[in-house]
Amino acid sequence: MNANPNQRTTLQRRMHDAGGAVDLEFIHSEALPELMTTIGAERCGELVRRFTNETDTNFDVILSEACSDVEVAEMVHKCAGSAATFGAMPLRDALAETEDALRVDRTTHARALLRAASDICVQAKPVLQRSTAHMR
Repeated sequence: MNANPNQRTTLQRRMHDAGGAVDLEFIHSEALPELMTTIGAERCGELVRRFTNETDTNFDVILSEACSDVEVAEMVHKCAGSAATFGAMPLRDALAETEDALRVDRTTHARALLRAASDICVQAKPVLQRSTAHMR
C-alpha cells in the first residue's frame, strides 16, 4: 500500500468502522474531470457505469467465497486500479490492503477486509454515479 503511516491509520480506522458511514467526500475531485478531458465525457461516463456494474458483480462473486485467493487477488487488483483511475482512493486503498493480505496468505484477515471494502464500494458507487450523471 502506498499510503503514508497517517493515511494508513486513518484508512484502518475507517475500514474498522465500515459498518457505519464512511466519509467519501475525499474522493479525489480532480480525477474525473482530468479523465473526462483526456477521453471525453461520454466515454468517461460509460467507464464509470461499467466499473460500478462490474464491481457489484465481482463483489458478489468474491464474497461468496467461490473463488481461490489467487483469483480474488486478481479481481481485487483490477478493481483497485480502476478505483484509482476514478479518484476513489479510499476504495483503492482498502482493496490494496486486501490484496496484500491475500498475497501473504492471511485469508481470515483478507476476508474481513473484503467485507469492509465492499461496504466502502457500496458507498462510493452513488458518489461516482452522481459525479458522472451530467455526462450522459
